[in-house]
Amino acid sequence: MLEEIGWYQRNLFETAVARLRSGPEWGRPLLVYRGASKNLLRRQLFSARDLDHFDEYLFARLFYFGEKARHFSLDDDEAVVRRNWLRSVTDVSPKTFEWLFDQLHRIVRYRYRRVRAFCSENPTLAAYFSERSHRRDFVRRVALVSRPMRALIRDYYLYLLHTYGRKGVHAQTMLISASLELRQASKFKDRADENVVLYLFVPRGNSRFTVSSFTRPPKCLRMIGLPQYSPNTGLYAEQQEIALRGAVFPQRILGASDRTSGHFIVNPHLLQMSPGQLKEMPRAGIPINQDDFDLLVRETGYLGYAHATPEGRFSALGRRREK
Repeated sequence: MLEEIGWYQRNLFETAVARLRSGPEWGRPLLVYRGASKNLLRRQLFSARDLDHFDEYLFARLFYFGEKARHFSLDDDEAVVRRNWLRSVTDVSPKTFEWLFDQLHRIVRYRYRRVRAFCSENPTLAAYFSERSHRRDFVRRVALVSRPMRALIRDYYLYLLHTYGRKGVHAQTMLISASLELRQASKFKDRADENVVLYLFVPRGNSRFTVSSFTRPPKCLRMIGLPQYSPNTGLYAEQQEIALRGAVFPQRILGASDRTSGHFIVNPHLLQMSPGQLKEMPRAGIPINQDDFDLLVRETGYLGYAHATPEGRFSALGRRREK
């Protein structure tokens, strides 16, 4: 745990966490947690021919590359080419919103207990997406706002499908799950001895980085007359899930709890920060020199990756699997 690092580094880590928790609540980043599988991280962070290595190398790569949404590891080039919807993290085309409406239409008509409970808590949303005739209206209303706003609307509704797992959307999702509750993230299990919990911080509120029923919905939804789901509701609301857009960026990983060894591994880039960088950390994240990223990412299992500016402008890059 933290006792295993030197007193200076431990003090720096604790100072960084205190910095994240200081200031007015509305301005503080959210501290969130993600349960992850070391087995899956190996397949993502290393090429298929290079999976045999020490865990130290795994964590070094995690703190350099972060972790990407399933789209970047499961959604291969051929699958993307075959469809005309949700082709990238920046795709806000009419076809994508037609597909999104169809998926929500399918879900709200399920008779499963969780779906019925969600629909009873959100009758306006359920009624809107139950009617197939509203599909054209949905696409028309979304088209009234700018592309950045369309991306927020897309992910606001995609969150509902994402949280429903394989009954919702799996490989194509541009979101990646985390939880506001450490206990929930710690329940994640792949192999009993192969689990980790990532400790993260993300911007609070209606941001371009996160979406959930526990944060504010995009303001433009009300303006264009689209239904919202009620705060603190969802298909698995008890999991306190918050979805990160595109990736778990390494600049926002404080560290990882290794469930195998019981050790806590601090992001080494955090331990190299200056006092001035610590002050800017809640807004700018942890500085990481990624000059070789475009070259080194070709040695991983990722099919592509996302880039985001501090203001939340996303771009999709590097779909590069060689034939």
